[in-house]
Amino acid sequence: MSTCHYCIAHHGPAIHKFADGRERRWEPMGPIVVIFMPEERRRGRRGAEDNVQNWGKGGLSGRLFVGLNVGPKPTYDIEQVVRATRDFQIERGKSPNASFIAQKGIYTSPNQSVVTEDSVQIIVFASTDDKDAFRGELLALAKHLRRLFRQEAVIVELQERGITQQLLNVTAGRPDPDEHEQLAEGDSA
Repeated sequence: MSTCHYCIAHHGPAIHKFADGRERRWEPMGPIVVIFMPEERRRGRRGAEDNVQNWGKGGLSGRLFVGLNVGPKPTYDIEQVVRATRDFQIERGKSPNASFIAQKGIYTSPNQSVVTEDSVQIIVFASTDDKDAFRGELLALAKHLRRLFRQEAVIVELQERGITQQLLNVTAGRPDPDEHEQLAEGDSA
């Protein structure tokens, strides 16, 4: 005889709280639905439980937005950004763990021209619970990618428990002696 587990698919209102104090509320309508699932189906064919590991207190994550054009010209691809991110993190002794999303973006340059370009969103989960250290790691990566891929800017979003804490625009400041570390067109990272 099999054991059944169940889940209740409707738990009441969901409330999303923003950093500035605003909140959005969503409340499901309709009856509660109970779904029963036999133990052998829930566990899969081998019957082994998933191994869940604690990666720390969690809550810190960051997103970087990197364009793939130089000016209006498509120049780089997502694979180059993946390799450059991995190599930079490993060289610094940091975890290379990240997710990459290819997307389209619209960017207004400082001279007010509007460019539609392919871009990459890099999602990084903190390997530390120290907010300042993680912010420094994200900014170091953003500065490296901005120089390497010859971008006017790289956007960095620092989140805590899914709520944006800071939105930063990393641009060139005064002349940087490391600016020579750019990829030539067609080179791979």
